[in-house]
Amino acid sequence: MAAASPRNLHHVIQKRLHRFDDLLPIDFHSLWGSNPSQFVENRMVSQRIIDSPDYYFSPSTQKLLGFWNFNIDNAVEDTALFTLLDDVTAELASRLIMMKPRDEPYIGFTVNLNILKCNTEPSASLFFFESRPTHISDRKVIIECPLFDAHTGTKLLVAQAIFVFVPVSNRAKENADNRTESPSNNKLSSESFLPSLDAADSRPLSQSDLDRLSQVMNFLPRGTALHRAGLQSLSKQRLAAVFDFSQDLSGPPIYVHGGLLGTILYNASAMLIANVLGIDSTAADASIRDITYKKGFPLACKNVVVDAVVESIDAESGKIVVFAKLTHESSQYTTLRTTFKLPFKMPSKL
Repeated sequence: MAAASPRNLHHVIQKRLHRFDDLLPIDFHSLWGSNPSQFVENRMVSQRIIDSPDYYFSPSTQKLLGFWNFNIDNAVEDTALFTLLDDVTAELASRLIMMKPRDEPYIGFTVNLNILKCNTEPSASLFFFESRPTHISDRKVIIECPLFDAHTGTKLLVAQAIFVFVPVSNRAKENADNRTESPSNNKLSSESFLPSLDAADSRPLSQSDLDRLSQVMNFLPRGTALHRAGLQSLSKQRLAAVFDFSQDLSGPPIYVHGGLLGTILYNASAMLIANVLGIDSTAADASIRDITYKKGFPLACKNVVVDAVVESIDAESGKIVVFAKLTHESSQYTTLRTTFKLPFKMPSKL
């Protein structure tokens, strides 16, 4: 092996590393260039939260592997992990696309991120991933990436990410065409952007709920995505909130990071489940998450709506499926379908 991490690793992880004899250390976001608005690099990677990621590339296998070491005292949330999975699979997909000479630069976008939860390791702080391509064509790359607790060797998650690539010139023109915001939007109240839940028990979300939604990860400050108003109906099993993106949340240049979009959708879904069932949100374990990205959100986009509804309930198995979506000006941008598994049998009234 050409490179190795100096950490005390489980023998399962050491065995996976020793399969390689051509690992090349690479810098974090080595292909992305300087971007002061990048969400992961500027909001998550810091001495207080997570060390600079330790990445290696194998030219012979076209695999990207490495480590994330968290320094936070509380358990690492799944949302932080699938944000990093979205980030690192994009890094590999971009590297593979750039290996082929092109007349002009291309920019890549996640179109789907599917995450299967295998095990729970609440005390894990050092994570190992090994991402590999399962499909590569001129404009499309599919990446599979298992994630492990590096100290116990336990497989925690498996992600599959699908990326498409378009010429930068095409995307820049499209963004310029769509940049204009309706002048009347700034004059409307936050509540006016919320959908009608059409239920007698529809009520505003409390300030406490809005604050919790605005703290998208437990180590980030509130207001990362600023939720300004919301509604909930227990009879309709539905929740919606309106919020604003700030300027420093990008993944690809000029667009909001896909992992952050998935996190916002998941947090609304988890809150809905907790409020409908009257349980702590940690009691509902998300076993499958399937995120579909239809459009990229421009940075600093205002009056975005997150809308979550219970899609199905199987009281016998304890499985609940929630469908959530992000919309802006009646256009659907991103969706998340989450399968929750409860550790107890649900009341029949649900």
